[in-house]
Amino acid sequence: MPVETEIFPSKKLVIHTCSGEMDAEDFIRAFDASIEHPYFRPGMNVLWDIRKATINTTPQNIQKLVTHVAQMREKRGSGYRLAVVSEKSVLLMLAGIFKALSTPLTFHVRIHRDLDSAKRWLQNGENPKNV
Repeated sequence: MPVETEIFPSKKLVIHTCSGEMDAEDFIRAFDASIEHPYFRPGMNVLWDIRKATINTTPQNIQKLVTHVAQMREKRGSGYRLAVVSEKSVLLMLAGIFKALSTPLTFHVRIHRDLDSAKRWLQNGENPKNV
């Protein structure tokens, strides 16, 4: 599987590390597996590290992913932060589409170019509406 997932209950954090070729279905499978994990708790922050991935998808399939996340809101929780990390322009563009499409949902998305800044944002206590 192109996604390795680690769950850190004490940090209220899920980290998905992606590699190789991926499509929207890979993200959906990883999302579903994480919320079924025994350590998962609704509202945990999440980090998607896509630096080593190649993503083959379309805006329509990104919309399918956003719709799936919306349908799972009760199980997933709300008010959490989702950070995406990549240095690649094309991946940043796809992450930007995801961010735009997920704006009406009840979580906050931020795109980062480095892992440390993403982790800091996920772990600090600043109000996500002001970032």
